[in-house]
Amino acid sequence: MQTTQPSGLRETQKEARRHQILETMMTLLSQKALHDITNSEIADKAGVSIPTLYNLIGNRNDILVHLLNVTMREVKALSLTQKNLDPVERAEWVGSFLVQQFTAKEDAYRQVIRGVNAISLSAHKSYEQSPHQLYLELMQEAEAQGVFLPEIGADLVASQLFQMFAGALITWAIEGLNTAQFSMQVTIGFQTVIAAIATPAYRQVALDHIINAPRPQP
Repeated sequence: MQTTQPSGLRETQKEARRHQILETMMTLLSQKALHDITNSEIADKAGVSIPTLYNLIGNRNDILVHLLNVTMREVKALSLTQKNLDPVERAEWVGSFLVQQFTAKEDAYRQVIRGVNAISLSAHKSYEQSPHQLYLELMQEAEAQGVFLPEIGADLVASQLFQMFAGALITWAIEGLNTAQFSMQVTIGFQTVIAAIATPAYRQVALDHIINAPRPQP
């Protein structure tokens, strides 16, 4: 008689296989171009069958989106642990954390960002959790604390922060910025947005950050 595995064990095994697939994809992306990677190669190197690959995550494009979703879930969870920071500081931390995550494996993540951007444009859909939602939640907290000028709403600030970050990210992904330039653009871009719409006290803090931000060597 066949023994059925407990559901908890099955889910643990599925999650382990998903993790192996994602790790395999990152390794492949660090070695070759995305267009040279096939679903069969991913499955083979991850030690799973093609049906299992499709069942657990999907095709090559789905894996790219999943990789970005994992990163966004991680940054959201970690941002909640930054209890010593106010909402504006936590929002700046979000951008800095993402820069560090993406540039730590830049050859792979440049391709992930380019691929997900192309998927989003062609399918008219975005990935699961973008920085915009995180910025909005944090800017709503900041608005409640009186950080912004009276006529400025959290949604406007969040949109400007997201556009700033997304622009820097895409430019970096297409190799228009190096790592140091990417980091500087996100840092100064963030503080520029805050300086433009904050009350005097926060504006001065933002201006001080801009003045003291390290500049990369040409």
